[in-house]
Amino acid sequence: MKKVVIISGLSGAGKSTAIKCFEDLGFFCVDNLPAFFVPKFIDLIQHQTAKIERVALVIDIRSGEFLSGFSDCVEFMTRHSVDFDVIFLEASKEILINRFRETRRKHPLAASGSVSDGIKLERKRLFEIRSAANIVIDTTEVSHQGLKNLLSETYTPSRSKKLKVNVISFGYKYGLPAESDIVLDVRFLPNPNYVRKLQKLNGTDPRVAGYVLKWDQTKIFLGKIKDLFGFLIPRYIEEGKYYLNIAIGCTGGKHRSITIAEELKTFLQREFSSVSILVRHRDINK
Repeated sequence: MKKVVIISGLSGAGKSTAIKCFEDLGFFCVDNLPAFFVPKFIDLIQHQTAKIERVALVIDIRSGEFLSGFSDCVEFMTRHSVDFDVIFLEASKEILINRFRETRRKHPLAASGSVSDGIKLERKRLFEIRSAANIVIDTTEVSHQGLKNLLSETYTPSRSKKLKVNVISFGYKYGLPAESDIVLDVRFLPNPNYVRKLQKLNGTDPRVAGYVLKWDQTKIFLGKIKDLFGFLIPRYIEEGKYYLNIAIGCTGGKHRSITIAEELKTFLQREFSSVSILVRHRDINK
């Protein structure tokens, strides 16, 4: 077996979309598998005559008391050198509540309380799985298609061995992206928000980019982060790392962080043709 992907996360965060995506990618998929059964399932698959190379499993709050066996599941896969990922999907409480309202579905833990209480309890019960996850995806600002694109980019066979770098711009006023591996704070750069003609534009606009990039401190900063990632990326590739989230934040996530994220994307695409680069501007529409 070449790959096992365990999908978990909060109800309403996109697990159904994720498992359908993995089905489309040719994975053998099992939904709602109790954690304690994973070692037996993997052992069974590995001894089947019919060759199953890639497996995606959903383990979530529906497992109830059987969630307690998740650490044993991870230990088993590690001990037997199974190549596995644990993906945890989450979103803000407000977005999850809106999604339940729109679909008119009940939260699995909100039988005798509010959806908000159910989300809080679910976060608590899934804490062990989230802590073990090597990929955390916040779908607060990610559409169904956006999530499919992200997973497809990561797990399409021809691309699966490439390092995937996600560059995420964000606003500190809305919180750090939960999936961040490296965070760059660019709030020290001159702020276009104080220039009236630039206020309603965003960092993808040439006028905003021109303003942000014209300052000496911006040029020095870009030189330093290019040196940093010029050093880090080859080491990550050598190490076998294949998923890196670089978050770049300014105050509101509309100007400076977007411009710097676009500059970093251009640099990485030019210098590392073997690396898959995605850019997402989380707070551009807020």
